[in-house]
Amino acid sequence: MFVLVVLRDTLKIIPADFRKTREVAIKDAINAKYSNRVLHDVGLCMLVHDLVEIDEGFVQHSEGWIWIKVQFRMIVFRPFRDEVLVGRVRSAGDEGIDVSMGFFEDIRIPASEMPSGSTYSREEGVWVWRYEENELFMDLNEPIRFRVQEINFLDISPPRPKVGDADSVPVAHGPPFSLVCTIAEEGQLGAFARDLLTKPSEVRPLGKIALGTAKVAHMLESATTGVRAPLPGPQHQAVDQLKRPIVASTVQSKELESTLNVSSSSWSSALDKASQIVGDQGTKKLTDPKEMVGSELSFITDNLARLLESGHPMLNTVSRYYFSASGKHIRPLLVMLVAQATSIATKREGKTSMLVNSNIEQIDYSLMDKTVSQNIHSDGESQRVNQLMEDATRNGHGGRPYSPHIKDGLTILPTHRRLAEITELIHTSSLLHDDVIDHAETRRGLPAIQKRFGNKMAIFAGDFLLARASMALARLRDPEVIEIMASVLCDLVDGEFKQLRNLKDEDAPMARPDESAFSYYLEKTYLKTGSLIAKSCRSSAILNNTTDDIVEAAYIYGRNLGIAFQLIDDLLDFTVTSTTFGKPVGADLELGLATAPVLYAWQEYPQLGPLVARKFSNDGDVAQAWELVHASKGLERTKALAWRYASRAIEALAIFPDSSAKEALQNVTLSVLTRSK
Repeated sequence: MFVLVVLRDTLKIIPADFRKTREVAIKDAINAKYSNRVLHDVGLCMLVHDLVEIDEGFVQHSEGWIWIKVQFRMIVFRPFRDEVLVGRVRSAGDEGIDVSMGFFEDIRIPASEMPSGSTYSREEGVWVWRYEENELFMDLNEPIRFRVQEINFLDISPPRPKVGDADSVPVAHGPPFSLVCTIAEEGQLGAFARDLLTKPSEVRPLGKIALGTAKVAHMLESATTGVRAPLPGPQHQAVDQLKRPIVASTVQSKELESTLNVSSSSWSSALDKASQIVGDQGTKKLTDPKEMVGSELSFITDNLARLLESGHPMLNTVSRYYFSASGKHIRPLLVMLVAQATSIATKREGKTSMLVNSNIEQIDYSLMDKTVSQNIHSDGESQRVNQLMEDATRNGHGGRPYSPHIKDGLTILPTHRRLAEITELIHTSSLLHDDVIDHAETRRGLPAIQKRFGNKMAIFAGDFLLARASMALARLRDPEVIEIMASVLCDLVDGEFKQLRNLKDEDAPMARPDESAFSYYLEKTYLKTGSLIAKSCRSSAILNNTTDDIVEAAYIYGRNLGIAFQLIDDLLDFTVTSTTFGKPVGADLELGLATAPVLYAWQEYPQLGPLVARKFSNDGDVAQAWELVHASKGLERTKALAWRYASRAIEALAIFPDSSAKEALQNVTLSVLTRSK
């Protein structure tokens, strides 16, 4: 279906692109000129694969441009004759069916190439295949499998007029590149059986479809979108060993050097290395967080803005407020890296949901931006809003939102990109709500959203982010991923309620600094921070159709990394400045929260007990607690506990096959422990 074609051209690099590396600027120029363009007798150009040869350039002095001769390899859509492809019915008429593959629509199945017994129904506007006593309708937008018969090119460029010929020269009309295909053969060609059998029962009476056929349809539907059957995988026993408990209350600071026999790297350099694996940034030094997550994630802020398009200027401004600041974007990066790391892991066979298939060429990823239910269009307002969202997202990711990203044999699917965006929406919505609850002053170096727009606007914006995340999640069309990510929202609320629980009672879970108190604190930490990271990592592996051992390892990695991340966050609340941290420090004590540094200090200084019980509410409580934490080994022991969780996360990565993405996940894990913001 796709081929590599070697091309040579002289390209213009404009001054605005001089800030880019030479390779990136050249690739951008090639894609701008060739992407989505048909080359006669070649095919539809998709995007540049790599640069083969770059000659020295010369400067256009009048304009300041640089012209460079380049030889490069372009990924081109050029199917072979007799190749079987998958698309969707775009339109139908007496002359046949027009098919779309999302990125290419000039595909015709003529009436002569329809299955025997097929007729066009003018009343329904669709083709109907009559087989025995059944009537199977090939509705618009139905998935369809077809075989290529003819590949046609039409030169639509005007020919040169002859000298002295004053008449206009006729220009050829029609698509420059088109396919003529067939579904007339017996076998697996034609509309997918599942859709053929179930769709009529949803929108028309069953008619002549026999009861037995309906039962088959139900079984096919269940097999495709129901609960995945257990498939343990070859390393399930090793995964079970990773679930052994970590005892927190007895951790000592001397474990810090011995827990992991590795040298840590800085947060920035580790993210730099990881993001270069996700993207194609070359040797560029990444300093801005929007660039830090790599070229594949460089579109994330724009993609999120598209997902949040409402048609209401004020709502757009408020909902996008925190995305304009420099967040760490660690969660989307992890989703992408897990996607790459598990893309080469052991897989299930076949299709397990609408957009999860061991053969990604059979998936129409444009479904991510289409409604699951046609009933959403039942009222004009819903239809308008939905159309706004569809139009915005369809042109996202540099105009190629439905193309997988493949680098070094590792793949990021369009569904992974959308999952990364959903994860960031959920995370940011929780920040909006948290900042209102906690009366925060700043966030990401900006005034907190409620300080800028007021409490009501902040709450509504957080609700709106969750609503759009839910819509995008539903359109991934995978029940297991939907359920997993929806449970994150329950976890966030559960964690908040655990944090609000009264600590004065004798039987309260944090009445004394023992293992029960640490378990309660760590459970709350998982629910509020670790759950989103863990379950998005799990979902990323599921979208790759991997076996259960890989999925579970991804979850264990994310869970332990998330807890380690929050432990360091709780430590930094005592050790860095507000300017470095991007939000007020000492906030946990001000909010009455007893985090790990306080619990460890409490073991050394029992006088902290009453302060914890009254949530540091008396005058002088916060200052006294601050002094006792710094006088104790609480900070060192907290970091040692974070090392334990980071170590467990890296153990989980051992289940993954070796790859550059796996190495990047290891580096990011270690850098969590040395970050300063």
